[in-house]
Amino acid sequence: MLHNYGLVIEKLKAALPNIQENHDFANQAVSDFYIGKSHWKMDKRDIT
Repeated sequence: MLHNYGLVIEKLKAALPNIQENHDFANQAVSDFYIGKSHWKMDKRDIT
């Protein structure tokens, strides 16, 4: 299993504008979850 959480955050944040443009709320919620989970794994729990 890869643990490159910084890359995960970068890729998901890059994809979010297209997801939001398409009003794809389900995938936006999933992306937000994995961005948060990645921050948690990196012990950056106070990121807003």
